[in-house]
Amino acid sequence: MLITMIKHKPSAKRRPAWAGVLLVSAGGVAAAVALFWLCGGRGPAGGSHSARPSRDAARRSPAPAPLARAGTDAPAAPEGEAERAALRHVMGAFSKNRNAEAALLGQKSVAELFAALQDEALPQKTLRALARELARRSTDEAWAAIEALMARGSVRLRACLAEMLGGSPRPEAQSLLRALLAADELTVVQGALRGLGASGNEEAVGLLAAVLAENDSNPTARAEAALALGSMKLPAATTALAAALQSLEDPELREAALMGLGRQPFSSTESFFRSYLAASGTAPAQRAAALECVANAEGEVAPLLLEYTGDADPSVRAAAAWGLTMTESQPGAGTALAGRLSGEGDAEVRTRLYQALIVQEDFDLKTVLPAIEQETAPAARLAGYDLWASQCGGASTATSARFDQVAVPYLQQVALTGADRHESLSAVIALSRAGTGQAQGALRQIATQTLDPQVAKAADATLKRLGTGKAAR
Repeated sequence: MLITMIKHKPSAKRRPAWAGVLLVSAGGVAAAVALFWLCGGRGPAGGSHSARPSRDAARRSPAPAPLARAGTDAPAAPEGEAERAALRHVMGAFSKNRNAEAALLGQKSVAELFAALQDEALPQKTLRALARELARRSTDEAWAAIEALMARGSVRLRACLAEMLGGSPRPEAQSLLRALLAADELTVVQGALRGLGASGNEEAVGLLAAVLAENDSNPTARAEAALALGSMKLPAATTALAAALQSLEDPELREAALMGLGRQPFSSTESFFRSYLAASGTAPAQRAAALECVANAEGEVAPLLLEYTGDADPSVRAAAAWGLTMTESQPGAGTALAGRLSGEGDAEVRTRLYQALIVQEDFDLKTVLPAIEQETAPAARLAGYDLWASQCGGASTATSARFDQVAVPYLQQVALTGADRHESLSAVIALSRAGTGQAQGALRQIATQTLDPQVAKAADATLKRLGTGKAAR
């Protein structure tokens, strides 16, 4: 199961289909994130991706020969539904323990895996685990099973198997992945592209780069190729992505290439990003997208992000500040960000600056309180109170008392009457951070008065964590 960290994005712009790894409702995201934080996780987060319909499959030539159907080497399936149901039951029990899951699957025969994979009712996580186990086996029997499943399996199964073939020890796996690039179904092509990315070899880099550069290919497949290149920690993959940006005109494909570069170690991409951000031909929207991608990179990205919190364009400043919410505390960063607040006229940028300050340590709360208390923009005001709440534990009695007087009534009102669930849950998170007596009293009121069960659950979770128990209803 792929778990993604969800963060507030600097803008609500439409995301392409390839960016939507997990589609959830805004309310579902807010509830999940709030409960994650309130039960011990870190930081408020939220957001959702929207998808656009996929386009027709790519035109590719010459087409590889069709896959041969497996013959007598394919394993015979054990006695059907009972075995599959038993395996589903056991897999469900182990689904949260990867080591136990691997040990369990390692004991299964190829025939058992082959039979289980044909069950179309399998949950996606179980399907992926079974496919991964079959793909990693090196025997002729396992390869015959893979060929048979690829010949007659469902689209979902073939796409999953294609992705897992990236970890196969069989020399034929690369050839099969190459052939699957010509599949009629886009999802199978995407699985093959991911499989090539997981294989981690130079030949795969060339294949992925060719798909990304092919103007006649499906745009979603091209974007998937960019992301697959980003997953490969090879200098050739970094070079291919940087070169592609010079010729790509579609803004969504450019963003996919930037995201791919953002997956590379920052030590190998810093020079590129600095040149790209400084180039006169890079539009503000492109610079903002680049900074969002930098924020996801491994390495010391904070100095570059901090530099662009002072950019002339507000969308760039917001993206840089948002990126800093994903970094650890940096010496001098807190003081610098607090200084940015005093003259910042854009409400969205102030929102991101408040959020970035939550993870910093070297700033004086008193220097930002005037800006917080003067906020009138709802999102910025909520973010400012959240920052204030995060400092209540170490603040003076007078500062905490002022929070109780100014912020707690407002946060309680937002939690009960917010414009949407996300806003209400954000208010609950801020009260949870503060943990003052007044904040706990507000949470009890929220838990008993709200009409939203998710908000009530979040408030109860906070009270339980703070050791005061659930509110009586």
